[in-house]
Amino acid sequence: MIPKLRSFLRRNFERIESSGDANILLISKNSIVTGEISPELIILKGKSRLINQGHINVVIYSEVGSVINEGTIEGITFCGEGKYDLRKTGTTKGVVLCKGFLIQPGSILDAEVEINVDKSRFIQVIKERLPESKSNRILSAIKGNE
Repeated sequence: MIPKLRSFLRRNFERIESSGDANILLISKNSIVTGEISPELIILKGKSRLINQGHINVVIYSEVGSVINEGTIEGITFCGEGKYDLRKTGTTKGVVLCKGFLIQPGSILDAEVEINVDKSRFIQVIKERLPESKSNRILSAIKGNE
């Protein structure tokens, strides 16, 4: 991508440096994470894109949005109709469930990746991998924000 165009696109993103004490982080417009955040859940609303340049240890849920990882993401990520893009500076650990998965040479992938999965598979993974109380909170939050 042309550097000037990339710079222009990044200026139109909301910058997130911390999640404070939030257990749930709702993202409704294109955003860049630059710090270390660890809420229990990040929900991407609509076609928003999340660019991670920091460190995220969380469950990420998106029906149609996309995740671009240039930093570190640990946890479970679901991009129902969106894509997961692991850039050359990125590290992904955990589980990625998505429609499309792009990986650049030089990135680090220590995760299980499943392509073309639906929400029912995401729910199954959440119930299998997380303690019951945490999985119930996350699934309830997702249902409440649909």
